This record gives sequence, C-alpha cells and structure tokens, in this order.
Amino acid sequence: MTSIHKTAVSIVIATIWISVSEFTRNTYLLHELWIEHYQNLGLTFPEGPINGAIWVYYLSEYCPSQYR
Repeated sequence: MTSIHKTAVSIVIATIWISVSEFTRNTYLLHELWIEHYQNLGLTFPEGPINGAIWVYYLSEYCPSQYR
C-alpha cells in the first residue's frame, strides 16, 4: 500500500467517523438542547437532509486540510 493510498484511506475513515459521531450526538444526545437553543435565538433548528449533506461536504474538505 502506497503512502498516498494510506493517507486517502485515513482521511475517508476520519470523515466517516466524524460524520457518524456528530450525527449521533446532535440527533440523539443533544437534540432537545439544540432545538431549545435555536428557539431562543428565534430560529428553526436545521435538521433537513440538505443540512446533513452540507456537513458531509464540509467534513470532506476539513479532514484533508487537518492532515497536513
């Protein structure tokens, strides 16, 4: 396995791990807290599918930048 391949695999695994852990934390552990927080700000908690897709995209860009 080449060094670039190991790096790519590490980044993909990190992206998946962060996505799953953030989803679990925000959906199951802190959901009510987030809803209350956003209501106090006069906003609606963004929990639609597009929000999840944006976070996956963000993480796919963030993880590689942190590897350097």
